[in-house]
Amino acid sequence: MDDGFGAGLGSERDRCARDPCPWPSGPFTAGDARWLFGRERVVSELVGLLSDPGRPGHPVVLTGAAGVGKTSVLAAGLVPAVLEGALPGGGTGVLWRSPGSPVGGGGRPVESCALLVVDRFEELFTARAESERAAYVEELCRLAAGGLPVVIGMRAGCYERCLGFPPLVEALRARSLPLGPMTGAELRRAITGPARVAGLSLEPGLTETILHDLGARDDAPAAADALPRLSHAMRATWHHRDGDTLTRHAYHPTTTAPPPPTADDALSVTARPTEGFLVEASPSLEGGGGGEPSGRVPGSPARGGGCPVRRRVRGLVVALVVLVVVAGVGAGLAWQKSGRASDARVTALAERAAAQARALRTTDPALAMQVAVAAQGLADTPGTRGTLLDTAEPYATRLRSTGDRLRAIAYSQDHALLATGADNGVVELWDAADSRRRTPLATLPRTAGPVGALAFRPSGGDRVLLAATRDGVEVWNVVDPARPRHVAALPGASTAAFTPDGRTVLAAAAHGVRRWRLAGRPVPLPPVRTSAQVTRFAVGDDAVVTGHDDGSVRLWDPAAPASPADTIATGLQDAPAALAISPDGSALAWSAPDRGTWLCRLDARRCHRPTRYGDPAGALAFSPDGTVLAAAGDDRTVRLWSLATRAEVTSFPHPDRVLGLAFTADGQALATGSAAGAFYQWRHPVRVPAPVTELALSRDRTLMATTGARGGALWDVRDPRHRVLLSRWNVPRTAGLALSGDARRLATVERGVAVTVWDIRDPYRPARHVRLPVRGLAVAALSPDGRTLATGDHGGRLLLWDVTGPPRRLAARDGFGDVGALDFSPDGGRLASGGADRGVRLWDVRRRALDQVAHHEEHADAVAAVRFGPKGDVLVSTGHDRTARVWRIADLRRVPRPAVLRGHDDTVRIAGFSPDGAALATTDASRTTRVWDLRSRRPIAVLSHPDLGTVLYADDHTLVSAAGHDLRLWDLRPEAVAAVVCEAAGMPLTRAEWRRYFDDLPYRPPCR
Repeated sequence: MDDGFGAGLGSERDRCARDPCPWPSGPFTAGDARWLFGRERVVSELVGLLSDPGRPGHPVVLTGAAGVGKTSVLAAGLVPAVLEGALPGGGTGVLWRSPGSPVGGGGRPVESCALLVVDRFEELFTARAESERAAYVEELCRLAAGGLPVVIGMRAGCYERCLGFPPLVEALRARSLPLGPMTGAELRRAITGPARVAGLSLEPGLTETILHDLGARDDAPAAADALPRLSHAMRATWHHRDGDTLTRHAYHPTTTAPPPPTADDALSVTARPTEGFLVEASPSLEGGGGGEPSGRVPGSPARGGGCPVRRRVRGLVVALVVLVVVAGVGAGLAWQKSGRASDARVTALAERAAAQARALRTTDPALAMQVAVAAQGLADTPGTRGTLLDTAEPYATRLRSTGDRLRAIAYSQDHALLATGADNGVVELWDAADSRRRTPLATLPRTAGPVGALAFRPSGGDRVLLAATRDGVEVWNVVDPARPRHVAALPGASTAAFTPDGRTVLAAAAHGVRRWRLAGRPVPLPPVRTSAQVTRFAVGDDAVVTGHDDGSVRLWDPAAPASPADTIATGLQDAPAALAISPDGSALAWSAPDRGTWLCRLDARRCHRPTRYGDPAGALAFSPDGTVLAAAGDDRTVRLWSLATRAEVTSFPHPDRVLGLAFTADGQALATGSAAGAFYQWRHPVRVPAPVTELALSRDRTLMATTGARGGALWDVRDPRHRVLLSRWNVPRTAGLALSGDARRLATVERGVAVTVWDIRDPYRPARHVRLPVRGLAVAALSPDGRTLATGDHGGRLLLWDVTGPPRRLAARDGFGDVGALDFSPDGGRLASGGADRGVRLWDVRRRALDQVAHHEEHADAVAAVRFGPKGDVLVSTGHDRTARVWRIADLRRVPRPAVLRGHDDTVRIAGFSPDGAALATTDASRTTRVWDLRSRRPIAVLSHPDLGTVLYADDHTLVSAAGHDLRLWDLRPEAVAAVVCEAAGMPLTRAEWRRYFDDLPYRPPCR
C-alpha cells in the first residue's frame, strides 16, 4: 500500500483499509465522501458561493476553529461535488495546495482545473517569508479574478491578520463562510448516516447516549471539540462492535474524550486514489519532490510542508507562539471596553452574512430574510443594504411546532386559525392572523400515532375541527381556540373529512367509509362499503373523492353515496401519495412516487382524459378559485401551476421536505408543513404574473407604459404599489418603448423593422398615430412635446423626424458605426446619442436640426444607453466597458471630463435617475443594480436578483423593474423593509442560526 502517499499510517487505519471504518481517524479525504454526514448545508453553501454570478472574482474563504472539520468539508464534501460537475465551467480535476508550496504544479496549467483548494492557510505566516506572502495572496486572487474557482481553508485565529492583505479583504467581506461546531442534529446524522451506509445497526438508545455524553442538543451548537471526540468514540465503538451492531457495551463514556496526539497523527496522510483529483504531494513523503509525479492522481490531500519532524515540531511551536500573540492582539483589537466587536470585524461578518443570505434565497427564503435584516442592522453598507432590499420577498412567516413531521395542516373558514398535526400525535392551534405570536393558542391532548388528517367544518358558522389518527377521529369545538372543547370520539382509521355541506363526518374504515351526522351529538349513518381500503379524502363543493390502497381514485355524490359516480384506474399499485379536488369540483389531481402528478377535468363527477401534469408530489392543494394547483415536490420546493396555461406561476423553496399544504379560503395565504416540524405561511401566494419585458415612465411618474406577453399596456402609477390598469392593446411583446415627456405620445420600437407612434392623450383608448419603417432600426426617442422622433440604426445613421403628421425627415447624420442609445433632454432642446464607436454626442435640436455641440469618447467599448438627469444638466452614459460615465453639461463652454462609476461586472445596460436627481440606479446584464449617490459618487446599495432588467425610479424611494416576469417594486428604505420582514417573520433567528452566520457576536436577533 505504501506508494509514497501512505507513509506514517497507524495500525488502526490499516485495519480500516481492510475493513472500511466509517469514522476515519483523521480528517476526511475525497475517498471518505460516502462517510461525510451532517455538513450537507455547508457544502451546499460553498457550492452556492462559488457558483454565484453576482460576486465572481474573489476566492471563497472557509474559516473555523481547530477541530471543527474544515479539511473534511473541503476534501470529502466540496471536492467530490465539484468532480461530479456541481460548478459551471469547463475545468477538470481539483488542485489541492497548502501555502508552503507553489500554486502551480501537477504537470498541467492551474487554470485548466475545476477548482483550486488552499487548505491550512494559517501556514502562510510560518511556511513563507514575510516578503513572499503578499505575492502568494495576489496570485490566488489573480487566479480567482480570471475565473478559476478558488477556496481557502483557514483557522479563524488568523482572520484579523489576513485583513492586512487588501486583495483578501473583499473575499473576507463578501465570500467567506464561517464553519462553527456541529449542532446536535448534525452530530446525530454524523452517527447514523455512516452506520447506514456501512450496513451497521445501532442499538436503541446508543445515539442518544453518545449525544448526551457530548453535551449536544439538536438545536444548539455542540462544544468546539465535539467532532474529534465523536469520531474517536465511534471508531472505538466500531472496533468493539457485535457483528454488524454497534452496542452500548462496545461504547464507553470515556471514549468521548479526545485521543492523545501522536507523531503518526501529525504526519499521516491517506492513499486512496480518486481519478481527476489533483493534490500536492508532501516532499518528505515523495523523496523530496516538489510536485505531482507524472500521471499520478491521488485521491486525498497530502499534508503540506515537506519538512523533517524536528523542523515540523519547531514550526508548530513557532506557530503556537504566533497564534497566542495574534490571539492577544486580536482580542485587544476586536473587543472594546463596552464588550462590542470592533467595527472592522463586525462589518466583515455582516458582509459575509449578507452574501450567505443571498445564497440562502434559493433554499430557505424565510431564514434568508432574517439573516439579511440582522446583517444590515450590524453594518449598513451597500452590500448589506442591497441584500436586505432584494432578499425581502416573498414574505414568509416561519413558526415551529412541537410536532416532529407536520403532515396535516388546515385553515378555518374564517382563516383566523391554523391547525397543524404531526406524526408524533401533536395537534396545535395557531393564530393565523398574528405572525408575531410564536406559540400555539392551544395544544390538544396528544393522540395515539400520527395525525393523518385535519379538517375544519366548511360551513355552519362555528369552528369545529376533526383530527384523524389510526385509533379514530376526535371532534373538537374550537370557537374559543384557547379553550378547545371535546365534542366526540368516533371510530375510524387514519383519515377523515367533512362532507361539502359540513353536516356529515366521513371516516375511513376497514371495508369502506363510516358516516356520522353532526346534529348536537353525532348520529351514525349507514356506512358505505368499498372493495379497497380508503387512505385519503378530498372534498369539493359537490363531490367527495377517495384514494384507495389498490391505487384507484373514486368520485362520490355525497347525497347518494351507495356507489361511486366514477372510478379512475390510475395504474398505481399502491395508494396515491397525494389527492386534491378544486373547490368548485371542476378539476381533480393525484400523485404517486413512480407515476408523477396527474390532472383531469371533471364533468358531473366524471374524470375526462387524465393527463400527466408534472413530477411526483407529496402534497397537493388547489387555490380557492380553482385556477392554481400547488404541488410540494421531493426537491423541497412548492410550485404553483396555472391550470389554464400549465405554466409555473411561482415557487417557494424550503429547507426541508414539505409534507402538507393548505390555502386560506380567500387565497391570501398558503401554509406549508415540513418534515422538520416547522411550518410557513406565505402571504399573497397566488399572483398570476403578467410578464413584462420593457417599461417606460412619464417624467412626472404618473403614467407607465409596458410591453410583454399580453402586448402593450398603460398604467396609472400615482401610487406605484397600487397601480391601475388603464388599457391594453396589441403590440409585439419584445417592442421597446419611448414615452414623450408630456405623456401624450408613445413610441413602440420593433427593432430592425419599424417604429409606431401612438396617441395616448386618452390613456383608455390608445390610437395609432403614425408608423415609420426604418431599416436596421436599433433605438428611438420621442421629444418631450411628442412632435419630434429620433431614430438610430445598425448602419450608423442618426435620423430626426417630424411626426406631427405623416413622418417627414428633418435631419440625418451617419458614420457612427451603430447608433444604439438616444435620449432627449427634459426641455427638448438637446439630444444625446451613443453607439458602437464609443462616442457620446450632444446635439442641439432646437432648430429641429442636428448640430453637434459636445462629445466624448471616454468609454473603452460600445455605449449601451444614455440618459439625461431630471434638470437636463447631467448626462449619464453606460457601456459595454462595465462603467457608467456622469457628464456635467450645464455650461457647454466649460464641459469637464465625465466622472466614472465603476463596480459592475457586466455590460451596464440602463440608468435611471431619482426624481430629485440626487441618486442614480445602473443595471447590468447580470441583473445587478447599483444605486449611487451622485454627490459622492459612492454606491448606496447593490441589488442582485433575476427580476432586475429594466430598472427605473417610481418615486424617491422605490424602484420598479421588468425582466420578462411580473413587474416588481423595490423599496429602497432599509428600515421600512426590515419592519415588513419582522412583521411577517414569526420565529426569530435561533442561537444556533445566529452563531452559524454571525460567529461569536452577541446574540441579538432583529425580529424578536
